[in-house]
Amino acid sequence: MRLPSSNLKVSELNDNQRAYILGGDIPNGLKRFAEALLHKMPRLKVTQVAANTKLWVYHPDETYMRGFIGYGDFRQDPENREDTYWVFSATSRTTDIIGGMGSSCVTVRS
Repeated sequence: MRLPSSNLKVSELNDNQRAYILGGDIPNGLKRFAEALLHKMPRLKVTQVAANTKLWVYHPDETYMRGFIGYGDFRQDPENREDTYWVFSATSRTTDIIGGMGSSCVTVRS
């Protein structure tokens, strides 16, 4: 899975997205993942843009979103459904998102 070809700009977030608080209808696995990320890197923010299986990650002082984190089965036509933690980034900055995981698409098994 790839990010949209034009990465979202932080300036394009609406007030509700900027004020986003973890909760609502996101899966518990994604909530725990986001809480751990924000604990480790408190200057980052997350927001829900569309799907409830992923959260966009951004720094309020940067132009573009850093990418998104997800929890679920994002594979194409899997034989067996298996929810895992995912990190997506349009650049090699995935290490900035989660502090050293490395790769532009990383699966972290729970």
